[in-house]
Amino acid sequence: MVITRTNTYSSVPKSRNDHIWQETRRGVLGDPMTILLSVIGVTFAAFCVWLSVRIVNRRERWAKCALAAVIGVPVLYAASFGPACWISSQTLDRGDRIGAQTVNMMYQPILSLAWSGPSIVQSPIVWYARLWSSDRWAFGYVSGSVRWGPLPL
Repeated sequence: MVITRTNTYSSVPKSRNDHIWQETRRGVLGDPMTILLSVIGVTFAAFCVWLSVRIVNRRERWAKCALAAVIGVPVLYAASFGPACWISSQTLDRGDRIGAQTVNMMYQPILSLAWSGPSIVQSPIVWYARLWSSDRWAFGYVSGSVRWGPLPL
């Protein structure tokens, strides 16, 4: 989405700084998903701070369990990615496509990081996905989303 100051888009800037404004405004909190993810991130951080205060000040047991769940669930989600890739590669070799479809649906955030994230994040994700899976399996960009599947995708 390109945000411009006028109703019509012109390739000739009206002023010297007009093109700078358009380039810096493109994609900066203009996408509804970006706003949603920002709100969720801030809410999650505030919730963790609130739980930490409950643990430190009141020493409540339920707060310790809730904090363990809040931290443990994302860790288990990320840790289950490698075995899920292995299972999907083994089931497709037997003719069942449901494993690959499930990985592509459930782990789309991790697949997107493996495809377009920073290289320091990409390498461990690809290594972990291919650790136990078949050699002919890889990541690919198909029909507008990142897919995990056998070559050729």
